[in-house]
Amino acid sequence: MRQSHKLSEQEREYLSEIVESSMRVVNRHQFFNWSQGTLQRLIPHEILICGVDDGARRGFEHYHFESTRYFREEHFAAACQVDSGLLRQLQQISKRTGNHIVVSPSFSTPDDEQDAALLAFVQQNEMKNLVAALCVGPRGKVQAFYSFSRVEPLTAQTAFFAELIAPCLHVTFLRVLMSQEQTGSASGSRSGRLVTRRQEEILTLIRDGKTNSEIASILDVSPWTIKSHIQMIFQRLNTNNRTQAITRAISLGILRSE
Repeated sequence: MRQSHKLSEQEREYLSEIVESSMRVVNRHQFFNWSQGTLQRLIPHEILICGVDDGARRGFEHYHFESTRYFREEHFAAACQVDSGLLRQLQQISKRTGNHIVVSPSFSTPDDEQDAALLAFVQQNEMKNLVAALCVGPRGKVQAFYSFSRVEPLTAQTAFFAELIAPCLHVTFLRVLMSQEQTGSASGSRSGRLVTRRQEEILTLIRDGKTNSEIASILDVSPWTIKSHIQMIFQRLNTNNRTQAITRAISLGILRSE
């Protein structure tokens, strides 16, 4: 799918800004802002799914960053499935085409069985469309993939941009994961400075379905204190309600989906 698209002067400026700003990204909150901000200038999207091979566990860890209410945890869980999820389908198409960029709906072979299966999967899981870049090692093994969905517009030019920025995206996300691991081992917290430890506790209890009164009883504080913490959580996560806060916290790696 290599394209002969020639970057315009403005597109070159966008690319330069994306690369330069990526150097300042060291945690998930910054990665979210970068991917939903500067990166949008070349690839306007609402969902970014990142999958990275964890050599220690011999498997892939998946992460998602989104700015849409349609993509929910059950959709992300489907994308993470080993036998039928996103990675398996991307690998199958990449192997068949010999290309590390996969687009759905496909530009060239929309009637192929694998393409049709991927498109059905994408649409069933509220992703609408997809352009994904697979990062392959020297021995041909996929080391990571980065999948953009709800892309507008999805064109051959968009696919070219995805291939162009994939190396920068990969290096940036690896830096985030490395920083997270170092911070986690040093402080025992996965949230960094975005929310406090107490607010992380409250988010966990909200995720588990607890009311404000129940949370106050568990933490042995007043309901007014809990309400104040929740309002601060909304502010820090840039959300308006409990459901949005939990979704955003999971996207940023503050919480695990359980």
